[in-house]
Amino acid sequence: MSDNTRFHTTTVPTGEPWNENCYLVVDRIAGDQVIIDPGGRARLICETAEAAGVPVRAILLTHAHHDHVRAAAKVAAHFGVSCHIHSADFALLRKAPSYAIAFGGAPFPPVTAPVALEAADRAPLQADVMRVLHTPGHTPGSTCLLFPGFAFTGDTLLNRTIGRTDLPGCDRAALLASVDRLLAVVRDDDVLYAGHREPWRAWAARAWWAQVRDRAPALDAFEPELA
Repeated sequence: MSDNTRFHTTTVPTGEPWNENCYLVVDRIAGDQVIIDPGGRARLICETAEAAGVPVRAILLTHAHHDHVRAAAKVAAHFGVSCHIHSADFALLRKAPSYAIAFGGAPFPPVTAPVALEAADRAPLQADVMRVLHTPGHTPGSTCLLFPGFAFTGDTLLNRTIGRTDLPGCDRAALLASVDRLLAVVRDDDVLYAGHREPWRAWAARAWWAQVRDRAPALDAFEPELA
């Protein structure tokens, strides 16, 4: 949906049990790409990125829940790049492998040297390309990544739901305020790519939010993923 003259976005679903969406964004002008939220299936992610024919510049993490970072260390090592995440989620990122075990998953290599996404000195992308919007609530360091014509909303805002707020570090009031802030800056036709479920347009998200804001449902806690 976000393919245009400059960018091409590819979705790599990570499959059961978490059904997390990993995204690859190719910048045709810069001649490189970034990988967003590699939550699993490291080999498939690497193969898909290599097939694009341009170098990987960085891995960007919208937040540090284990279903979004499970493959991050492996993919980063494969391409020799850094993982960027908001510094408010550094502590959660260190704990992610342990949380995976607690939620019935297998351990995985941790990200050992994250880079603060909010202080990246115009990297990992050119300043005119991507804006980092801090959207705490689902986690303290949750961010949305805003590109011209589309955005990656992680688990801040998903299609007709918001992220869970019943986990350590969550804050429902902060999350509602973050969604308000996000929807105030995106344009009507922008495509919103979330950490789970299918994408939707910002105009549809705004219409839904206007109806349900104070009673917005969180992604079902019984769905098998840390949303």
